[in-house]
Amino acid sequence: MILRVFTLLLLTVCLTSCGSKKGSVPVKLKILQSGITNGVAALDGGVLIMGKSEDGANSFRVGVASSNSDLTLDLAKGRWEFAAVGWVGDSGVLTGTNSCAYTGFVDLRDTNSTVTFNFSKARCADTFNGRPFSEHLNSSVTGQFLQLYPVPCYQATAGNLNSTNCPTTPSIGNYPSNLLSFKVVYEGEQKGQVAGFASPLVSKCFEVFKAPYPYIPMTSTATDSPLGFSLQFFTDNACTGIPVTYNFKNGALLNNLPMPNVFTPYSTYYSYFFFNPGALHDVRVPDSSAANLSFAGQYVNSSWYINTTTSAFNITSHPVSATEMCLTETGTCSSGDWIPVATNGVFNFTAGDGVKTVKLFHRNVNGIVSTTYAQSAMNVVLTPLMLSTPIENIQAGYINLGWTLASVIGNDLIMSSRLKICDTSACGVIYFDQVDVPNVLAGTVQILPSALISSIPALSTCYAKLEVTDIFGIPVYVTWPALSVTSGLLKP
Repeated sequence: MILRVFTLLLLTVCLTSCGSKKGSVPVKLKILQSGITNGVAALDGGVLIMGKSEDGANSFRVGVASSNSDLTLDLAKGRWEFAAVGWVGDSGVLTGTNSCAYTGFVDLRDTNSTVTFNFSKARCADTFNGRPFSEHLNSSVTGQFLQLYPVPCYQATAGNLNSTNCPTTPSIGNYPSNLLSFKVVYEGEQKGQVAGFASPLVSKCFEVFKAPYPYIPMTSTATDSPLGFSLQFFTDNACTGIPVTYNFKNGALLNNLPMPNVFTPYSTYYSYFFFNPGALHDVRVPDSSAANLSFAGQYVNSSWYINTTTSAFNITSHPVSATEMCLTETGTCSSGDWIPVATNGVFNFTAGDGVKTVKLFHRNVNGIVSTTYAQSAMNVVLTPLMLSTPIENIQAGYINLGWTLASVIGNDLIMSSRLKICDTSACGVIYFDQVDVPNVLAGTVQILPSALISSIPALSTCYAKLEVTDIFGIPVYVTWPALSVTSGLLKP
Protein backbone atom coordinates (compact mmCIF):
# COMPACT_ATOMS: atom_id res chain seq x y z
CA MET A 1 0.00 0.00 0.00
CA ILE A 2 1.34 3.43 -0.93
CA LEU A 3 1.37 5.90 1.96
CA ARG A 4 1.43 9.62 1.41
CA VAL A 5 3.11 11.46 4.26
CA PHE A 6 3.14 15.12 5.20
CA THR A 7 3.97 16.65 8.57
CA LEU A 8 2.37 19.12 10.90
CA LEU A 9 5.16 21.02 12.68
CA LEU A 10 4.03 22.19 16.14
CA LEU A 11 6.49 24.94 17.13
CA THR A 12 6.50 26.51 20.62
CA VAL A 13 7.22 30.27 20.69
CA CYS A 14 7.37 32.91 23.44
CA LEU A 15 3.96 33.04 25.12
CA THR A 16 4.57 36.45 26.72
CA SER A 17 5.83 38.35 23.71
CA CYS A 18 3.31 36.81 21.38
CA GLY A 19 0.34 37.46 23.63
CA SER A 20 -1.05 33.93 23.29
CA LYS A 21 -3.93 32.69 25.41
CA LYS A 22 -3.04 31.34 28.83
CA GLY A 23 -2.61 27.58 28.67
CA SER A 24 -2.21 27.50 24.92
CA VAL A 25 0.76 26.48 22.84
CA PRO A 26 1.33 28.62 19.73
CA VAL A 27 1.55 26.06 16.95
CA LYS A 28 2.54 26.58 13.35
CA LEU A 29 0.96 24.02 11.08
CA LYS A 30 2.89 23.58 7.86
CA ILE A 31 2.07 21.09 5.15
CA LEU A 32 5.27 20.11 3.41
CA GLN A 33 4.89 19.12 -0.22
CA SER A 34 8.28 17.43 -0.03
CA GLY A 35 6.94 15.14 2.68
CA ILE A 36 4.67 13.33 0.24
CA THR A 37 6.56 10.12 -0.46
CA ASN A 38 6.95 7.60 -3.26
CA GLY A 39 6.61 10.19 -6.01
CA VAL A 40 2.84 10.32 -5.68
CA ALA A 41 1.34 13.56 -7.00
CA ALA A 42 0.90 16.41 -4.56
CA LEU A 43 -2.42 16.94 -2.85
CA ASP A 44 -3.18 19.98 -4.94
CA GLY A 45 -6.91 19.31 -4.83
CA GLY A 46 -6.97 20.70 -1.31
CA VAL A 47 -6.45 19.38 2.20
CA LEU A 48 -8.95 19.54 5.06
CA ILE A 49 -7.33 19.33 8.51
CA MET A 50 -9.28 18.68 11.70
CA GLY A 51 -8.26 18.57 15.34
CA LYS A 52 -10.01 17.99 18.65
CA SER A 53 -8.77 18.02 22.26
CA GLU A 54 -9.30 14.89 24.30
CA ASP A 55 -11.83 16.56 26.59
CA GLY A 56 -13.82 17.83 23.61
CA ALA A 57 -13.65 21.46 24.77
CA ASN A 58 -11.40 22.59 21.90
CA SER A 59 -11.54 21.81 18.20
CA PHE A 60 -10.82 23.23 14.79
CA ARG A 61 -11.22 22.56 11.13
CA VAL A 62 -9.22 24.37 8.46
CA GLY A 63 -8.82 24.00 4.74
CA VAL A 64 -5.78 24.67 2.62
CA ALA A 65 -5.88 24.91 -1.13
CA SER A 66 -2.86 22.64 -1.70
CA SER A 67 -0.26 20.60 0.14
CA ASN A 68 2.24 23.42 -0.31
CA SER A 69 0.31 25.90 1.86
CA ASP A 70 1.07 27.19 5.36
CA LEU A 71 -1.27 28.17 8.16
CA THR A 72 -0.93 29.10 11.84
CA LEU A 73 -3.21 28.24 14.76
CA ASP A 74 -2.83 28.59 18.55
CA LEU A 75 -3.97 25.42 20.28
CA ALA A 76 -4.49 24.70 24.00
CA LYS A 77 -2.07 22.37 25.76
CA GLY A 78 -3.13 18.78 26.21
CA ARG A 79 -3.87 15.69 24.23
CA TRP A 80 -5.28 16.19 20.75
CA GLU A 81 -6.30 13.95 17.90
CA PHE A 82 -5.89 15.05 14.31
CA ALA A 83 -7.28 13.91 10.98
CA ALA A 84 -6.97 15.11 7.42
CA VAL A 85 -8.48 14.48 4.00
CA GLY A 86 -6.65 15.40 0.80
CA TRP A 87 -7.29 15.30 -2.92
CA VAL A 88 -4.78 14.98 -5.77
CA GLY A 89 -6.75 17.59 -7.71
CA ASP A 90 -6.35 16.47 -11.30
CA SER A 91 -9.20 18.84 -12.29
CA GLY A 92 -9.18 21.30 -9.39
CA VAL A 93 -10.03 21.43 -5.69
CA LEU A 94 -12.00 18.36 -4.47
CA THR A 95 -11.26 16.36 -7.61
CA GLY A 96 -9.08 13.36 -8.29
CA THR A 97 -7.93 10.55 -6.01
CA ASN A 98 -8.61 11.15 -2.33
CA SER A 99 -6.62 9.98 0.69
CA CYS A 100 -7.18 10.21 4.43
CA ALA A 101 -5.04 10.28 7.56
CA TYR A 102 -5.62 9.91 11.31
CA THR A 103 -3.01 10.46 14.02
CA GLY A 104 -4.67 9.13 17.10
CA PHE A 105 -4.04 11.23 20.25
CA VAL A 106 -0.91 13.39 20.41
CA ASP A 107 0.41 15.14 23.54
CA LEU A 108 1.06 18.82 22.88
CA ARG A 109 2.76 19.56 26.21
CA ASP A 110 6.32 19.42 24.81
CA THR A 111 8.12 22.54 23.68
CA ASN A 112 8.58 21.02 20.27
CA SER A 113 6.15 18.54 18.79
CA THR A 114 5.83 17.01 15.38
CA VAL A 115 2.73 15.24 14.11
CA THR A 116 3.03 13.04 11.07
CA PHE A 117 0.04 12.23 8.87
CA ASN A 118 0.23 8.99 6.90
CA PHE A 119 -2.22 9.32 4.02
CA SER A 120 -3.80 6.36 2.28
CA LYS A 121 -7.06 5.60 0.54
CA ALA A 122 -7.75 2.75 2.96
CA ARG A 123 -7.73 5.17 5.88
CA CYS A 124 -10.80 6.87 4.41
CA ALA A 125 -12.78 4.04 6.01
CA ASP A 126 -11.32 4.93 9.46
CA THR A 127 -13.05 7.03 12.10
CA PHE A 128 -12.33 10.43 13.60
CA ASN A 129 -14.22 11.87 16.58
CA GLY A 130 -16.16 8.61 16.69
CA ARG A 131 -17.39 8.96 13.13
CA PRO A 132 -16.14 7.49 9.85
CA PHE A 133 -14.71 9.79 7.23
CA SER A 134 -17.24 8.35 4.82
CA GLU A 135 -19.96 5.76 5.20
CA HIS A 136 -20.27 5.33 1.44
CA LEU A 137 -17.31 4.51 -0.79
CA ASN A 138 -16.83 3.42 -4.37
CA SER A 139 -17.31 -0.34 -4.40
CA SER A 140 -14.80 -0.87 -7.20
CA VAL A 141 -11.99 1.42 -5.94
CA THR A 142 -10.96 0.90 -2.31
CA GLY A 143 -11.30 4.04 -0.24
CA GLN A 144 -12.40 6.29 -3.10
CA PHE A 145 -15.19 8.73 -2.29
CA LEU A 146 -18.33 8.86 -4.41
CA GLN A 147 -18.81 11.71 -6.84
CA LEU A 148 -21.42 14.25 -5.78
CA TYR A 149 -24.02 14.55 -8.57
CA PRO A 150 -26.72 17.20 -7.96
CA VAL A 151 -30.08 16.62 -9.64
CA PRO A 152 -32.64 19.46 -9.43
CA CYS A 153 -36.12 18.01 -9.50
CA TYR A 154 -39.56 19.40 -8.72
CA GLN A 155 -41.15 16.83 -6.45
CA ALA A 156 -43.11 17.93 -3.39
CA THR A 157 -41.74 15.32 -0.96
CA ALA A 158 -38.34 13.78 -0.35
CA GLY A 159 -39.87 10.33 -0.87
CA ASN A 160 -40.50 11.16 -4.52
CA LEU A 161 -37.00 12.48 -5.16
CA ASN A 162 -35.37 9.56 -6.94
CA SER A 163 -34.05 8.49 -10.31
CA THR A 164 -37.52 7.28 -11.35
CA ASN A 165 -39.13 10.71 -11.01
CA CYS A 166 -36.07 12.87 -11.63
CA PRO A 167 -34.08 12.63 -14.89
CA THR A 168 -30.38 12.41 -14.06
CA THR A 169 -29.33 13.23 -17.63
CA PRO A 170 -31.85 15.77 -18.99
CA SER A 171 -31.39 16.90 -22.55
CA ILE A 172 -29.90 20.31 -23.21
CA GLY A 173 -32.59 22.95 -22.97
CA ASN A 174 -34.74 20.83 -20.67
CA TYR A 175 -33.02 21.61 -17.38
CA PRO A 176 -35.71 22.10 -14.72
CA SER A 177 -33.83 24.82 -12.85
CA ASN A 178 -31.68 27.87 -13.49
CA LEU A 179 -29.21 26.67 -10.85
CA LEU A 180 -26.48 25.77 -13.33
CA SER A 181 -23.26 25.56 -11.31
CA PHE A 182 -22.18 24.84 -7.75
CA LYS A 183 -19.36 24.71 -5.23
CA VAL A 184 -18.75 22.50 -2.21
CA VAL A 185 -17.64 24.44 0.86
CA TYR A 186 -16.07 23.01 4.02
CA GLU A 187 -16.26 25.95 6.39
CA GLY A 188 -13.40 26.67 8.75
CA GLU A 189 -14.36 26.12 12.39
CA GLN A 190 -12.91 27.04 15.79
CA LYS A 191 -14.11 26.05 19.25
CA GLY A 192 -12.67 26.75 22.69
CA GLN A 193 -9.00 27.72 23.10
CA VAL A 194 -8.17 27.90 19.42
CA ALA A 195 -6.94 31.11 17.80
CA GLY A 196 -5.99 31.92 14.24
CA PHE A 197 -7.62 32.02 10.85
CA ALA A 198 -9.86 29.00 10.29
CA SER A 199 -9.81 29.12 6.52
CA PRO A 200 -12.45 27.19 4.56
CA LEU A 201 -11.81 24.67 1.83
CA VAL A 202 -13.76 25.74 -1.24
CA SER A 203 -14.02 23.52 -4.27
CA LYS A 204 -13.57 24.56 -7.85
CA CYS A 205 -16.71 25.56 -9.76
CA PHE A 206 -18.65 22.57 -11.10
CA GLU A 207 -21.43 22.67 -13.67
CA VAL A 208 -24.68 20.83 -12.98
CA PHE A 209 -25.07 17.75 -15.19
CA LYS A 210 -21.52 18.08 -16.53
CA ALA A 211 -18.31 16.26 -15.57
CA PRO A 212 -16.09 16.47 -13.64
CA TYR A 213 -17.81 16.12 -10.28
CA PRO A 214 -16.38 16.55 -6.77
CA TYR A 215 -15.36 13.55 -4.69
CA ILE A 216 -16.62 14.07 -1.16
CA PRO A 217 -17.12 11.85 1.90
CA MET A 218 -20.74 10.88 2.44
CA THR A 219 -22.42 10.13 5.76
CA SER A 220 -26.04 9.15 6.15
CA THR A 221 -26.84 9.06 9.86
CA ALA A 222 -28.18 11.90 11.94
CA THR A 223 -25.33 12.25 14.44
CA ASP A 224 -22.66 14.93 14.17
CA SER A 225 -20.17 14.47 11.38
CA PRO A 226 -16.74 16.14 11.31
CA LEU A 227 -17.20 16.54 7.57
CA GLY A 228 -20.31 18.69 7.40
CA PHE A 229 -20.39 20.96 4.36
CA SER A 230 -22.55 23.29 2.35
CA LEU A 231 -23.50 23.36 -1.32
CA GLN A 232 -23.62 26.72 -3.03
CA PHE A 233 -25.60 26.87 -6.27
CA PHE A 234 -25.45 29.68 -8.82
CA THR A 235 -27.63 30.83 -11.69
CA ASP A 236 -24.82 30.85 -14.25
CA ASN A 237 -22.20 28.36 -15.41
CA ALA A 238 -19.30 30.10 -13.64
CA CYS A 239 -20.35 30.22 -9.97
CA THR A 240 -20.74 33.99 -9.86
CA GLY A 241 -23.37 36.11 -8.15
CA ILE A 242 -25.28 35.44 -4.94
CA PRO A 243 -25.39 31.72 -4.16
CA VAL A 244 -28.32 29.59 -3.08
CA THR A 245 -26.92 27.63 -0.16
CA TYR A 246 -27.88 24.23 1.22
CA ASN A 247 -26.20 23.57 4.58
CA PHE A 248 -25.41 20.07 5.75
CA LYS A 249 -23.91 20.52 9.19
CA ASN A 250 -24.16 16.81 9.90
CA GLY A 251 -22.87 15.69 6.52
CA ALA A 252 -24.94 14.40 3.65
CA LEU A 253 -28.04 12.90 5.22
CA LEU A 254 -31.81 13.09 5.16
CA ASN A 255 -32.54 16.44 6.74
CA ASN A 256 -35.16 19.02 7.53
CA LEU A 257 -34.16 21.75 5.12
CA PRO A 258 -37.12 23.89 3.93
CA MET A 259 -37.11 22.41 0.44
CA PRO A 260 -37.29 18.62 -0.02
CA ASN A 261 -33.95 16.99 -0.79
CA VAL A 262 -32.22 13.67 -0.31
CA PHE A 263 -28.83 12.09 -0.92
CA THR A 264 -28.95 8.68 -2.55
CA PRO A 265 -25.51 7.03 -2.53
CA TYR A 266 -24.89 4.30 -5.08
CA SER A 267 -22.21 1.71 -4.67
CA THR A 268 -20.30 2.83 -7.74
CA TYR A 269 -19.33 6.28 -8.92
CA TYR A 270 -22.08 8.63 -7.77
CA SER A 271 -23.96 9.91 -4.80
CA TYR A 272 -27.01 11.63 -6.24
CA PHE A 273 -28.26 14.76 -4.50
CA PHE A 274 -31.89 15.11 -5.50
CA PHE A 275 -33.25 18.48 -4.46
CA ASN A 276 -36.21 20.74 -5.09
CA PRO A 277 -34.80 24.14 -6.06
CA GLY A 278 -38.02 26.02 -5.27
CA ALA A 279 -40.25 28.14 -7.48
CA LEU A 280 -37.79 31.03 -7.78
CA HIS A 281 -35.43 28.81 -9.77
CA ASP A 282 -37.99 26.98 -11.87
CA VAL A 283 -37.31 27.28 -15.61
CA ARG A 284 -39.57 24.48 -16.74
CA VAL A 285 -41.93 25.48 -19.56
CA PRO A 286 -45.46 24.96 -18.20
CA ASP A 287 -47.55 22.47 -20.17
CA SER A 288 -51.05 23.90 -20.37
CA SER A 289 -52.40 21.18 -22.65
CA ALA A 290 -53.23 18.89 -19.72
CA ALA A 291 -55.42 21.52 -18.05
CA ASN A 292 -59.20 21.25 -18.35
CA LEU A 293 -61.08 24.52 -19.00
CA SER A 294 -64.87 24.69 -18.91
CA PHE A 295 -67.55 27.39 -18.73
CA ALA A 296 -71.02 27.45 -17.21
CA GLY A 297 -73.74 27.26 -19.85
CA GLN A 298 -76.21 25.02 -21.61
CA TYR A 299 -74.79 21.87 -23.19
CA VAL A 300 -76.75 20.79 -26.26
CA ASN A 301 -75.72 18.63 -29.19
CA SER A 302 -72.09 18.47 -27.96
CA SER A 303 -71.78 22.27 -27.76
CA TRP A 304 -72.02 24.90 -25.06
CA TYR A 305 -74.35 27.91 -25.22
CA ILE A 306 -74.78 31.08 -23.18
CA ASN A 307 -76.97 34.13 -23.71
CA THR A 308 -74.66 36.59 -21.96
CA THR A 309 -71.09 37.79 -22.44
CA THR A 310 -70.14 36.82 -18.88
CA SER A 311 -69.65 33.24 -17.77
CA ALA A 312 -68.16 31.47 -14.78
CA PHE A 313 -65.20 29.20 -15.60
CA ASN A 314 -63.67 26.20 -13.92
CA ILE A 315 -60.11 24.91 -14.41
CA THR A 316 -58.60 21.66 -13.21
CA SER A 317 -55.11 20.19 -13.60
CA HIS A 318 -53.02 23.36 -13.71
CA PRO A 319 -49.30 22.71 -14.46
CA VAL A 320 -47.46 22.34 -11.15
CA SER A 321 -44.89 24.97 -12.13
CA ALA A 322 -47.47 27.62 -13.04
CA THR A 323 -48.04 30.66 -10.83
CA GLU A 324 -50.14 32.73 -13.26
CA MET A 325 -52.62 32.07 -16.04
CA CYS A 326 -54.18 33.93 -18.96
CA LEU A 327 -57.57 33.39 -20.62
CA THR A 328 -57.74 34.89 -24.09
CA GLU A 329 -59.89 34.79 -27.23
CA THR A 330 -57.09 36.20 -29.39
CA GLY A 331 -54.40 33.62 -28.57
CA THR A 332 -52.05 36.28 -27.17
CA CYS A 333 -51.64 37.61 -23.63
CA SER A 334 -50.68 41.15 -22.69
CA SER A 335 -49.27 42.06 -19.30
CA GLY A 336 -52.70 42.95 -17.93
CA ASP A 337 -54.20 39.58 -18.92
CA TRP A 338 -52.19 37.55 -16.41
CA ILE A 339 -53.88 36.63 -13.13
CA PRO A 340 -52.88 34.26 -10.30
CA VAL A 341 -53.65 30.61 -10.98
CA ALA A 342 -57.22 29.89 -9.90
CA THR A 343 -59.65 27.00 -10.19
CA ASN A 344 -62.65 29.23 -10.85
CA GLY A 345 -63.63 32.77 -11.71
CA VAL A 346 -65.52 34.83 -14.27
CA PHE A 347 -64.59 35.48 -17.91
CA ASN A 348 -65.96 38.25 -20.12
CA PHE A 349 -66.47 37.25 -23.75
CA THR A 350 -66.24 39.78 -26.55
CA ALA A 351 -69.51 41.35 -27.72
CA GLY A 352 -71.64 39.83 -30.45
CA ASP A 353 -73.23 36.50 -31.31
CA GLY A 354 -71.12 33.58 -32.45
CA VAL A 355 -68.71 30.87 -31.39
CA LYS A 356 -66.06 32.19 -29.00
CA THR A 357 -62.95 30.06 -28.50
CA VAL A 358 -61.00 30.79 -25.32
CA LYS A 359 -57.41 29.60 -24.86
CA LEU A 360 -55.71 29.05 -21.49
CA PHE A 361 -51.98 29.75 -21.10
CA HIS A 362 -49.74 29.55 -18.02
CA ARG A 363 -46.45 31.05 -16.90
CA ASN A 364 -44.19 30.44 -13.93
CA VAL A 365 -42.63 32.81 -11.43
CA ASN A 366 -39.73 33.46 -13.80
CA GLY A 367 -42.06 34.62 -16.58
CA ILE A 368 -41.70 31.49 -18.73
CA VAL A 369 -44.91 31.10 -20.77
CA SER A 370 -46.41 27.81 -21.90
CA THR A 371 -46.14 27.00 -25.57
CA THR A 372 -49.16 24.70 -25.35
CA TYR A 373 -52.66 25.67 -24.27
CA ALA A 374 -56.02 24.33 -23.22
CA GLN A 375 -59.13 25.69 -24.93
CA SER A 376 -62.88 25.71 -24.73
CA ALA A 377 -65.46 26.88 -27.29
CA MET A 378 -68.68 28.65 -26.30
CA ASN A 379 -71.64 29.66 -28.47
CA VAL A 380 -72.62 33.14 -27.35
CA VAL A 381 -76.25 33.91 -28.24
CA LEU A 382 -77.25 37.46 -27.46
CA THR A 383 -80.05 37.86 -30.05
CA PRO A 384 -83.31 36.21 -28.82
CA LEU A 385 -85.49 34.01 -30.97
CA MET A 386 -88.22 35.63 -33.07
CA LEU A 387 -91.20 34.00 -34.77
CA SER A 388 -92.32 35.02 -38.22
CA THR A 389 -95.58 33.63 -39.69
CA PRO A 390 -95.18 32.91 -43.40
CA ILE A 391 -97.68 34.70 -45.63
CA GLU A 392 -98.86 31.48 -47.25
CA ASN A 393 -100.27 30.26 -43.95
CA ILE A 394 -103.02 32.84 -43.97
CA GLN A 395 -104.02 32.79 -47.62
CA ALA A 396 -107.79 33.08 -48.10
CA GLY A 397 -108.16 33.63 -44.37
CA TYR A 398 -107.12 30.10 -43.36
CA ILE A 399 -104.27 28.85 -41.14
CA ASN A 400 -103.05 25.66 -42.81
CA LEU A 401 -101.47 23.50 -40.12
CA GLY A 402 -100.03 21.23 -42.75
CA TRP A 403 -97.71 24.00 -43.78
CA THR A 404 -94.96 25.66 -41.86
CA LEU A 405 -96.54 27.38 -38.88
CA ALA A 406 -93.73 29.81 -38.23
CA SER A 407 -90.15 30.64 -39.08
CA VAL A 408 -87.84 30.97 -36.09
CA ILE A 409 -85.18 33.62 -36.52
CA GLY A 410 -81.96 33.88 -34.51
CA ASN A 411 -78.70 32.12 -33.56
CA ASP A 412 -80.31 30.22 -30.75
CA LEU A 413 -81.30 26.58 -30.56
CA ILE A 414 -84.94 25.52 -30.35
CA MET A 415 -85.28 23.38 -27.27
CA SER A 416 -88.96 22.64 -27.83
CA SER A 417 -92.04 23.78 -29.77
CA ARG A 418 -95.62 23.35 -28.60
CA LEU A 419 -99.00 23.92 -30.29
CA LYS A 420 -102.20 24.15 -28.26
CA ILE A 421 -105.76 24.25 -29.64
CA CYS A 422 -108.13 25.43 -26.91
CA ASP A 423 -111.72 26.51 -26.41
CA THR A 424 -110.73 29.97 -25.25
CA SER A 425 -107.63 32.09 -25.04
CA ALA A 426 -107.30 30.93 -21.43
CA CYS A 427 -107.26 27.31 -22.64
CA GLY A 428 -109.86 26.05 -20.17
CA VAL A 429 -110.35 23.03 -22.43
CA ILE A 430 -107.35 21.85 -24.47
CA TYR A 431 -108.35 19.96 -27.59
CA PHE A 432 -104.88 19.48 -28.93
CA ASP A 433 -101.44 19.72 -27.30
CA GLN A 434 -98.43 18.58 -29.28
CA VAL A 435 -94.83 19.01 -28.14
CA ASP A 436 -91.87 18.59 -30.43
CA VAL A 437 -88.27 18.63 -29.12
CA PRO A 438 -86.08 19.08 -32.16
CA ASN A 439 -82.89 20.51 -30.52
CA VAL A 440 -82.02 22.09 -33.79
CA LEU A 441 -80.71 25.46 -34.85
CA ALA A 442 -83.25 28.17 -35.35
CA GLY A 443 -85.29 27.42 -38.44
CA THR A 444 -88.90 26.30 -38.98
CA VAL A 445 -91.59 24.69 -36.83
CA GLN A 446 -94.20 22.43 -38.46
CA ILE A 447 -97.06 20.49 -36.94
CA LEU A 448 -98.59 17.67 -39.01
CA PRO A 449 -102.36 18.02 -39.52
CA SER A 450 -103.37 14.35 -39.13
CA ALA A 451 -103.30 14.54 -35.37
CA LEU A 452 -105.42 17.64 -35.43
CA ILE A 453 -108.11 16.13 -37.61
CA SER A 454 -108.57 13.19 -35.27
CA SER A 455 -108.30 15.17 -32.02
CA ILE A 456 -110.24 18.37 -32.54
CA PRO A 457 -114.04 18.30 -32.65
CA ALA A 458 -115.91 20.45 -35.11
CA LEU A 459 -116.13 23.77 -33.40
CA SER A 460 -117.45 27.06 -34.47
CA THR A 461 -114.60 28.82 -32.71
CA CYS A 462 -111.32 27.99 -30.99
CA TYR A 463 -107.92 29.43 -30.26
CA ALA A 464 -104.49 28.29 -31.45
CA LYS A 465 -101.23 29.14 -29.70
CA LEU A 466 -97.72 28.24 -30.86
CA GLU A 467 -94.96 28.40 -28.22
CA VAL A 468 -91.30 27.99 -29.11
CA THR A 469 -88.74 27.74 -26.26
CA ASP A 470 -84.99 28.17 -26.66
CA ILE A 471 -82.29 26.28 -24.75
CA PHE A 472 -82.26 28.91 -22.04
CA GLY A 473 -85.96 28.32 -21.26
CA ILE A 474 -87.09 31.60 -22.82
CA PRO A 475 -90.36 31.20 -24.81
CA VAL A 476 -91.74 33.18 -27.75
CA TYR A 477 -95.36 32.92 -28.97
CA VAL A 478 -97.64 33.24 -31.98
CA THR A 479 -101.39 33.22 -31.22
CA TRP A 480 -104.32 32.96 -33.66
CA PRO A 481 -107.64 33.81 -31.99
CA ALA A 482 -111.29 32.88 -32.86
CA LEU A 483 -110.60 30.10 -35.38
CA SER A 484 -112.97 27.43 -36.68
CA VAL A 485 -111.97 23.86 -37.51
CA THR A 486 -112.63 22.53 -40.98
CA SER A 487 -110.79 19.58 -42.60
CA GLY A 488 -107.46 20.23 -40.92
CA LEU A 489 -107.67 23.97 -41.47
CA LEU A 490 -108.01 26.52 -38.78
CA LYS A 491 -110.23 29.19 -40.21
CA PRO A 492 -110.49 32.64 -38.71
